[in-house]
Amino acid sequence: MGPIWLQRVMKAQQKYQQVMKGRYARLDQLNRFFLILGLLFFVVRYWLPFNLGYLLFFVFVFLVIGRFSSKKIYVRTNENQAYLKKTVTFKNWLSKMRNKMTRQSKQPTSTTYTIFPCPTCQLKQRAPKGKGEIRVTCKKCATQFTTKV
Repeated sequence: MGPIWLQRVMKAQQKYQQVMKGRYARLDQLNRFFLILGLLFFVVRYWLPFNLGYLLFFVFVFLVIGRFSSKKIYVRTNENQAYLKKTVTFKNWLSKMRNKMTRQSKQPTSTTYTIFPCPTCQLKQRAPKGKGEIRVTCKKCATQFTTKV
């Protein structure tokens, strides 16, 4: 036989496999999120009052252990799928907000346009500054006129 410590490790591994048979035992995205939250609260525990950091750390760690050792595999899978759907909607919202902010920063300001009225109907129109003399067709009355911008 081999060394005694190797036999003990193999026996412990067999017992662990026997205990975990039929359990969820997955470190999915929701479990990772809970672990990250737990570690975050563990790091900021000194700045939180009344040992709240320790309490939240242990809550999240036990939540992960409970989900990990649960025999309700389909329920845990559905929880993870619901979490993934929410994260996708949050990521979409975040990217929309980011795109909106970049579009607003790229939009030209009012100083780069000249605003002028139509001579017939007085509808205000705009054109980029520095184009010189341009021919404009009014959208409201279809009058064509030339103006200098």
